[in-house]
Amino acid sequence: MIGMVHRNEVEMALGPFSVTAQREEDIDFSMAVLRDNQAIITARPTLWALVLASMVAMAGSVVGVVAGEGRIFGETPKNIVAKTCLCVLSTLMQDGSEWVPPHDAGRVLLTTWLLASMVFMSSYEGILVAMLTFPRVSIPIDSLTELDSDYEVWQKAFHGMSGTIPNCWSARKDLIRGKFAAVCYEMTMMKTISWDFR
Repeated sequence: MIGMVHRNEVEMALGPFSVTAQREEDIDFSMAVLRDNQAIITARPTLWALVLASMVAMAGSVVGVVAGEGRIFGETPKNIVAKTCLCVLSTLMQDGSEWVPPHDAGRVLLTTWLLASMVFMSSYEGILVAMLTFPRVSIPIDSLTELDSDYEVWQKAFHGMSGTIPNCWSARKDLIRGKFAAVCYEMTMMKTISWDFR
């Protein structure tokens, strides 16, 4: 339909169109009637299992490269597996290591691991600090079933009062005080919760 408007085959089109900057260059959109927030949800792999797998892969790679370099340069490194595993683990824990591979290829691999683990641990530390410093908001009612089973809310909603509210945002003060029970749009609920904690 947007192509037909662009080619002047029709004067207007009505439908669920996504507004993009490229489309706005060619078409005059009206004000949005509905804004829909969509997200793609996938199963999250276990984070620490991925970290462990990357540690094993990196340690195996460094052992292989150091052993290969040892054969090339005619050296026989001792305790290479133990030294490499301790070095990879201490790098992940942001601790120093006394041992480094004797030649360049192993050092490049270990430097890559050092940078990757620094980024990973810094972001994990930031997320952890943010989670510990931001107040946890506990929502007493999580579903319509819980709303229906809560006698106090049911009594307020059906016996204590009647009527409608214009929207959840305009009635936010009464919703927070428990005067109303309402089913609200997700964005309005988040705005109301953030407004309550100001």
